[in-house]
Amino acid sequence: MIVQQQEADLLAPLMRFQHVTQLALLVGMLVLLVLVWITLGRALRPIRVLTNTATAIANSKLEQVPLFKGSDEVGQLACAFQSMTMQLQALIQNLEQRIVEREHAEEALRESQRRLADIIDFSPDAMLVIDTEGRVIAWNRAMEMLTDVAAEDMLGQGDYAYALPFYGERRPVLVDMVLIPVPAYEASYDLFVRYEPHRLVAETAITMVSGRSLYVHTIAVALYNARGEIAGAIEILRDITEQKRVEAALRQHRQNLETLVHERTSELSSANERLSQMNGALYQEMFERQRMHEALRTANHQLLRKVHELEWFNQSVAALNQLSSQLFACNHWEEMQQVIERQCQQIFAEESGVLYLNHPDQPLLEACMHWGNGTISPTMAVPDCWSIQRNQHCVGFHGLSQTCCEQPNLQAALSVCVPLHAEGNTLGLFHVQSTSVESTRSLAMQQMAYAVGDLIAVALANLNLRETLRQQSIRDPLTNLFNRRYLEEIVLHEFERAEQYGQLVSLLLLDMDHFKAINDTFGHDIGDCVLCRLAELLQTQTRSHGIVCRYGGEEFLIVLPDTSLVQAYTEAEALRMAFHQIDFACYDKRLQTLSFSAGVAAFPTHGTSADAVIQAADVALYQAKKLGRNCVVIADKVIQ
Repeated sequence: MIVQQQEADLLAPLMRFQHVTQLALLVGMLVLLVLVWITLGRALRPIRVLTNTATAIANSKLEQVPLFKGSDEVGQLACAFQSMTMQLQALIQNLEQRIVEREHAEEALRESQRRLADIIDFSPDAMLVIDTEGRVIAWNRAMEMLTDVAAEDMLGQGDYAYALPFYGERRPVLVDMVLIPVPAYEASYDLFVRYEPHRLVAETAITMVSGRSLYVHTIAVALYNARGEIAGAIEILRDITEQKRVEAALRQHRQNLETLVHERTSELSSANERLSQMNGALYQEMFERQRMHEALRTANHQLLRKVHELEWFNQSVAALNQLSSQLFACNHWEEMQQVIERQCQQIFAEESGVLYLNHPDQPLLEACMHWGNGTISPTMAVPDCWSIQRNQHCVGFHGLSQTCCEQPNLQAALSVCVPLHAEGNTLGLFHVQSTSVESTRSLAMQQMAYAVGDLIAVALANLNLRETLRQQSIRDPLTNLFNRRYLEEIVLHEFERAEQYGQLVSLLLLDMDHFKAINDTFGHDIGDCVLCRLAELLQTQTRSHGIVCRYGGEEFLIVLPDTSLVQAYTEAEALRMAFHQIDFACYDKRLQTLSFSAGVAAFPTHGTSADAVIQAADVALYQAKKLGRNCVVIADKVIQ
């Protein structure tokens, strides 16, 4: 239709020119008759000149009009004819130039249409294009491979014929819903999101008529002509079956990892139990030996001391077993620190010691807890610790050259350093000091220090692993903000607390303006940089009182406990202005001024459930988009 309109616009001057030419011919003939009547008695040559002029004009051969000069009436009339001829010739040249330009424009348009058809046809994603009547006007090669239906069999088909290869029945699909919403079929999709009035994104599992099962991610958008009218719609389908399989495998891998940790913990408990049984047998043997040699009075003192040491060892093993069970039951570091300090005071009652952990940013060991009367250093440089450098247990005696570390307590006769090593990483150092170097006691103390240090290392690694898994489950990997899973927990918690204490909870739902244009123009890497910069701004500005979550795509949701609608609106405006003033540059690309739109809603003003309040904020966000974007709108309707 556009091409026909352009052809009509270009042919209109030609038609007017033909009318003018015919009128000029008629006028010329009339004037010629008048001149013949007036100049009947004049010379035959001027009459022949005028006749030739009229004939040339009538045959549209303006370049053949003869020149005539004269001051009489015939000469003046010939001059008028020559002037009119020049004007007509100029008009014809202009019209010919416009016709050539139109042919060039039509050729460029045809070339552009051929390139667009090639792009659609060779796209790796399956594409379907329909017009406003529901007839198929494009069916690319990827769609042919997906459905086993040739393009020539589908082009021009209507009445939902394109749904037959997928569902075996004629029914609306996503490309139809982008033009006319069909709520009855929207619920059949696993994911269905309408970002704009005529842009849909969905995911669903399909068992096709051919028997092939796949999971697809599909996008449908409306197509517009040059006058801004909807001329049809396009749907793009991508097979994400393998991606879903990988995600399921990752979840299974995490479950297997948790099972492995549980099994390792059970094995350690079993080992501790066997050690306790062995210690019991040893205690029984020593008791029998004492009974058999009680006649030897001279050895009584030595035997009594050994029994005392054995009792200490048994108590220490029992405390070690208790330490093991309590450590692996701890859920955070503060609880684990209290358990370690309490059990070490029981196991090493006659010694003193300290637990060092790695500094997160510097090559230092920091003392996080200690017991006993020994003097300890609050920090220690990692290069100064032989045990850390060699990654092995180290025993030092005061006054000897092989002292393991330069400790400030010169009264310590014996010191044992145990590096906390687990999962290929050195986590810190466990240090025990004793004022006695008696061989039996010192050996038992060393063995116990090794066991406690190794147990603490495994427990720390287990705690770090659980914390890492927890953070991965509630954090968005791109922006490091809380994800939607954590959002559901925190919103429910804040709403319950607000209902209990009669407070307000406000929600800000933000959406980047023209984010698709940024991705299309600069690439997804620049788009990710923009999202990270916005996330950093939101996190920095609301760190003390708000909870920022990535809601999905370019949408962010901020939970503001104990905050009214007016306060939330003011804060949203401040965030919008701060983001709007950012001079953004990434990967040597400088973007124009960025902006976002936001909707504000509150509990219980706009609903008594999380879904209702979030939906109210989403409606307000949609109003902000309709008002031209880069603005904040407060929800005005209560959604039950």
